[in-house]
Amino acid sequence: MLLAAVVGVGAGALIMRAASTTPTAAPSTAVSRAPEVVEALPRSTIVAGGGGVSNVYELRTGYPKTTDGAVQAAMNFLITDVGPAYYNQTHYEAIQGYMFASPEARAKMGYSQATIDSMRQTYQINDQGQPLTDGKPDPTRRIWDAVYLQYGAYRIVEASTDEVRVMMWAPYVYGTDANNATTTSNLHIGWAYADKTVSWVDGDWRQSGNKAYPADQVPKPADPNQVITSFAERADLLGTDKGWTLPANAAEVDTPELQLPGK
Repeated sequence: MLLAAVVGVGAGALIMRAASTTPTAAPSTAVSRAPEVVEALPRSTIVAGGGGVSNVYELRTGYPKTTDGAVQAAMNFLITDVGPAYYNQTHYEAIQGYMFASPEARAKMGYSQATIDSMRQTYQINDQGQPLTDGKPDPTRRIWDAVYLQYGAYRIVEASTDEVRVMMWAPYVYGTDANNATTTSNLHIGWAYADKTVSWVDGDWRQSGNKAYPADQVPKPADPNQVITSFAERADLLGTDKGWTLPANAAEVDTPELQLPGK
């Protein structure tokens, strides 16, 4: 807050028999301003889940050939990887056909049909992406899978004109439950690093590599069963000297984007 300095100029005391005058301070012209908010981690202009000019089903595509474009593409790859898109076989094949720099890169990164089939079996979902009850599509159930980058952070590990490596830390949710579920008891909530390398191939950013981290190497908040953490706790967990940055739409309170049972 700016404080006005009031300077009193004394010209001596004027004493009169009947009355005396008392100098008065001039009205303050200072302007009150709200204190500047300094967040624990820097905030970028990159919107997690935004950008791109086109789609391959749930996957956003078409990013500028810039570092920010590469980061946003990597974020959208992660959002698609952890979302429900892959449960639908048609969507899975189209997205997988687009998002990799080469078939060899895809194989090296461990993506496979067998993995998707196993996930469908675990969560009782058919190849049309429909939750099942007793082997039949159940319209009263839904897939809750999601990653919440607005409650995490990211850092650029390496960057060049044609290749960028970005590391992300965020909470995620897996599982199926009733459309109107009121608790998360049937869902798995976890925290993970996603370390993705993207390369500029055929006019867009594509995945060309990743690095996996064991669960015991991933920082977890004081309450790992909640997906919302404060900016201060993120800074404590990740450090303030390693380049960790908040996306533009980072939040530390419940938002409409957080769609979990009971929300």
